[in-house]
Amino acid sequence: MADAEHAEVEQEVEEKVEVVKTASPPGMLRDRYMIRSNQPLPDLSTPGAEAFVAEDKRDSSRALYALICKPELPPRVTVMRALKGVSAPGLQQLVEWGPLFWAPAGRQCMTVVYERPGGRRFMANMKSEFKRIDEYEIIKKVIEPVTGALKEMASRGVTHRAIRPTNLFDISGNGDRLGCGDCATTPAAFDQPVLFETVESGMCTPIARGSGTFADDFYAFGVTLALLLLGRNPCGGMSDEAILSAKIQQGSYNTLIGEERLPLAMIELLRGLLCDDAAQRWELEDLDLWMSGRRMSPLQPRGEKRASRGFPFQGKEYFNGRELSQAMSKNWDQAIPPVVEGKIELWLRRAVEDKDKANVVAEVVRMALNESADKKSATDLMLCKVLIILDPHAPIRYKGFNFMPDGFGAALAAVMANRSDTRLLTEIILREVPKLWFGFRGDYQLDNSLMESNFKELRAYLA
Repeated sequence: MADAEHAEVEQEVEEKVEVVKTASPPGMLRDRYMIRSNQPLPDLSTPGAEAFVAEDKRDSSRALYALICKPELPPRVTVMRALKGVSAPGLQQLVEWGPLFWAPAGRQCMTVVYERPGGRRFMANMKSEFKRIDEYEIIKKVIEPVTGALKEMASRGVTHRAIRPTNLFDISGNGDRLGCGDCATTPAAFDQPVLFETVESGMCTPIARGSGTFADDFYAFGVTLALLLLGRNPCGGMSDEAILSAKIQQGSYNTLIGEERLPLAMIELLRGLLCDDAAQRWELEDLDLWMSGRRMSPLQPRGEKRASRGFPFQGKEYFNGRELSQAMSKNWDQAIPPVVEGKIELWLRRAVEDKDKANVVAEVVRMALNESADKKSATDLMLCKVLIILDPHAPIRYKGFNFMPDGFGAALAAVMANRSDTRLLTEIILREVPKLWFGFRGDYQLDNSLMESNFKELRAYLA
């Protein structure tokens, strides 16, 4: 009886598979690339896109695969446009891209066709074991090709934002060169674990991290090299919150390397790439000098001044502005009373001994309390300003949504695509929340000026 039931179940499964195969015809991109919906490639899929076998009608010998983007996530079309046809030792070649009708989804989906790597993904997931790469082979195998990829991208004005061991592939197939995988099918850094993001970007809601700068890519490259040299993930058992907290308290280098013994040249390289001050972090020029044998001493940024006594909040004590502002951003409504009551100002004045910041906070609170119209709106904006004062380098934080200005568009697009509630994002635009952040930037930056203009246009459009 059991055998009969088993046979019946097997037949049912086979019938379903057959239905999928017949019901899902291949997709055709640009009348040239056939994407076989019945031939998935799970080993080449990414967290944000499924991989399938692709064939070039003009050259059937080419080994290709396609990534089908999730319709609810905005892909990086600018990056697709910039990288199409680019051949670099440390990059998978992006052959073609564009929308196609994808039968399994029953709708148009953005699709990217890549050259298939000769070998496998370096790490299947962040918990999988791997053989460490020693300092003698890591230069040829990883540092040179990935540096070449970053140079190629810099020359085209686009960031990668997806450098991590799970997105490195054996490009040639003989294990002598690792290269970076896809970086265009999801919003910038959306798939990145917090470990590979700078403190500032790690604080963001993943959808709203933004394209960032090349300094973000060098940081992710530094974390990747640290893991490859150690042969393990030193933060494997830690939560995202614990990783962020450790980076804030000890610095990224100490969090990742700690007391590990590494060759002097590698220590120098990692200190340069993992520098928490983006202005001091190594760039392409520094990497070139290092590879040519020149030895430098990377500057280590001094940590934020520790207060003489902690600020009690939600059962914990915080000894610097960055940690405290991060905790407050996660507990929005609970953070407003201590600010209104003047406790933050007093702590800055007495424990941190920063009278300038204390005065600015006092003025922000005074203005909010004198607001006669909408008290709730006034106190929300007040807290947003105070968080910026406590940590000027952090992302914009408003009512639980943390974003970089250049990541707001992707977040808005995703909310619209998912038909989710747009009220919070609309409120951010109408109340000119980003303007507060730009106001504390100090030095004039063209990019900031352009983004500020974009938000003004959005507000005018909404009004």
